[in-house]
Amino acid sequence: PRRLLVAGGALVVCPVCFLDQAKLAFTSTLSILVFTYILVIVMIKFTANGAHEKSCYLGFGKGSIAMVGGMSNCVIVQMCVLPMYAELRDRTRDKMNSIVQKSFAGLFALFASFSIGGYLWQGPEVKDNLLDNFGSSTWDKIAQLGVAIAVLGVYPILLSPMLAPIRNSAGLHRFVTPATVGVVAGSAVIALFLDGLGELSVLNGAICTGVFVALVPALVGYYLLGKPMWQMLTLTSSGVVAAVLGLIYRTNYSDELMCLSWTTFSQAS
Repeated sequence: PRRLLVAGGALVVCPVCFLDQAKLAFTSTLSILVFTYILVIVMIKFTANGAHEKSCYLGFGKGSIAMVGGMSNCVIVQMCVLPMYAELRDRTRDKMNSIVQKSFAGLFALFASFSIGGYLWQGPEVKDNLLDNFGSSTWDKIAQLGVAIAVLGVYPILLSPMLAPIRNSAGLHRFVTPATVGVVAGSAVIALFLDGLGELSVLNGAICTGVFVALVPALVGYYLLGKPMWQMLTLTSSGVVAAVLGLIYRTNYSDELMCLSWTTFSQAS
């Protein structure tokens, strides 16, 4: 069944990858609606069951490093900016900046609510994929199906910047179709051997931090914007350190968490 699902997903997403950004607006809207639905389900479960008895309201540990990698995997979209800007109607830098600022404000609210609600609901028993903590009710199944649909909608948006150099090249433009099919097929093959996204998300986020947050901006800042070398070296070094730490610490290390919960504070007082 898994092979059929992977093959079916690849067949569905492949034609969608040939649509331009303007025609993919409905997939982004669908993904937001699905995520909002899942957030509502999580909050209902948290409200109904209360916080897990071993939830930590304030804690420190190596798992925070993995959290940075996982969060980076969600919010790093620098590689998507140029293709999006190229297809933005009546584009200006101020208009693009406004869109990005509002989008990230919304993302922060969604991600923060989802992560906090999910953790307080399950505590240390929370899995790297919170959907694995869901039950077998109809509403839970709808949430899991919705995520699969949302992934199919987001995939073409992330694939677009990968193919932009080929698409915009006079000599390589004819290879856009085989390149698209090749990437989708490659993703499907890899999906056959991976059944968990937790560690993969952290690794991908760590690599993206080093490349898209540090190295590439530093090169652009130094060679194109004339920024001081020491500033760009500081940016690069910080990003590389964060990336290396993300590659080393890839789980939440919940058993090593140094917890300073509100219960601890109340007992101490």
